[in-house]
Amino acid sequence: MQAYQSVNNSFKSLPIDVGEKSSAHYQNAVKRKATNNTPLITIELNGVWTHQKIREVIFKYTKDFHMQYRGRKLVKVQCYKSETHQKLKEGLLSENVYFQTHARKDEKHPKAIIKGLPKFAHDNIPDELDALGFNGVKVVALKTHFPTECPPILVQLPIGTNMSKFKQIKYLCRELRVVYWNADGAHKKQRELVDLAISKLNADIIALCETKLSKRLTLDIPGYICYRADKRSDNTGQGVAILVRADLPHNLVCPPQTLHLEVVGITLISQNSSVVIYSVYQSPNLPLIKSDLDLLMSSGSKVVVMGDLNSKHPLWSPGVGNTRGKTLYEHMVANDYTIHAPQNITTLSSNHFPVLATFTTKLQRFQIRKLNFEKADWNKYRNYLNSNTYLSSQTFKSPLEIDETIRKFQKSLLQARDLSVPFSSLTPWRSLSLPRRIKRLIKHKNRLRRYLLLERNLLVKRILINRINQLKSQIRIAITRYNDYEWDLKLKRVDNPSSDIWRLVKGLRSNSTNPIPALHLENGLVTNTIQEQCNLLGRTFFNNMLLTSEWPSNHDELIDCSLTRLEKETQIESIC
Repeated sequence: MQAYQSVNNSFKSLPIDVGEKSSAHYQNAVKRKATNNTPLITIELNGVWTHQKIREVIFKYTKDFHMQYRGRKLVKVQCYKSETHQKLKEGLLSENVYFQTHARKDEKHPKAIIKGLPKFAHDNIPDELDALGFNGVKVVALKTHFPTECPPILVQLPIGTNMSKFKQIKYLCRELRVVYWNADGAHKKQRELVDLAISKLNADIIALCETKLSKRLTLDIPGYICYRADKRSDNTGQGVAILVRADLPHNLVCPPQTLHLEVVGITLISQNSSVVIYSVYQSPNLPLIKSDLDLLMSSGSKVVVMGDLNSKHPLWSPGVGNTRGKTLYEHMVANDYTIHAPQNITTLSSNHFPVLATFTTKLQRFQIRKLNFEKADWNKYRNYLNSNTYLSSQTFKSPLEIDETIRKFQKSLLQARDLSVPFSSLTPWRSLSLPRRIKRLIKHKNRLRRYLLLERNLLVKRILINRINQLKSQIRIAITRYNDYEWDLKLKRVDNPSSDIWRLVKGLRSNSTNPIPALHLENGLVTNTIQEQCNLLGRTFFNNMLLTSEWPSNHDELIDCSLTRLEKETQIESIC
């Protein structure tokens, strides 16, 4: 039989911990442990060390620490702040105490891996990051198991770099991608255009001609700004348009006064220079005039003209030629520029081939942001304007004083907005891709179109034309049904409490605006030039801002009669 021996509990006199987690000491310890990210400092005790001596050495540099013994000659010290960790390291070095520790997070060089950039762009990465505010960057190309033209890149950033800001970089060493297409009617082919030019080719600029748009037809691509020159009021011309990504810095170009060319263009603003890009169309029923080409080429130092000039020449169209092609060739030789023409067909529903051009121009892209008025602090906005706006009855003696006062007031409004209304970064727009079955129909139609171009038998050509027309009808019906299906899904997801119905109704409202009336001179004639318009607006504003110092006599009589009548009415009211 086993005998049990009683054991005295030497900790009986200590208070029992019943799990009181609300105590200040417990909360402080848990908080420090949760927020701590400093590495341990391991001290090796060589020689005669006592516990009191170790504490005295550490107390010289910090009093906020935790100490643990790991064996006879190892002591691990845990600091709770980066400053105390750094101070203790420097103190132990000055005391000639042997210790080991790891580098803190704020002492390490942040690193990032970038994928998808070609080898020739690796040398330009440090310069582009330096322009974005990241100085002293080191770039190393990583090795891959299989050879590739776009190896991953290891980027080592300086200590203290804000990684959240670095992650906001969306474009680096990205070439400018411009797509041109003769749409032959762009309104009904917007989904096809979005699917190829945006989803697949990732185009920055889309130049279109033969849009065949009028004022009542829209051309709206998500994330792009559209500039159009539609068909004329006399129903002549085919229309041109140019679509630009919303994050590209650009300006609209005042189109030159060409005789036969339909023109719309923009100016891209780069770091060192600007590039003018035109979308043009030349009717096959009109001759190509060299003066029109001179106006385009003389509009800037760097000019890119993309369009359908209906000009054929053996240099870019082997075996064919016409008068317009000869004119264009002579102008090209005289002015020293190059011409590029498409060589193969892609999956777009048109008789014309699209052209993709890439440029190595460096552009500083905008970050697409939106003012979030729902989180605005209007009290802060009001207080800022009250403290920075001074109302007075001062009389301005010159237009310069008026302009300066307006400029100051506008600056105060913008500063108050920036201080009280936060910005929210917009997410990239969703790529609108067509279903696979519709893409197969488009590819099949384009394949038959290629056969039609090579076929010489009239009977076979007639059969191919009929089949192509059938496929066009099927594609149009399929896209319409797919759009209806997406709209039906959107309506099913409507949530009334979040005002989704109001947003849908607002989107359905017509956004057509009344055309701006023409400016007329004093003699009744319409202004023809920009200079005449500016002079007329300047004179009108100047006359409207003049102080009225002399009133006609009949105005004085009317004012006196009004004041007399007002006094009589006031007296009658007081008596009553």
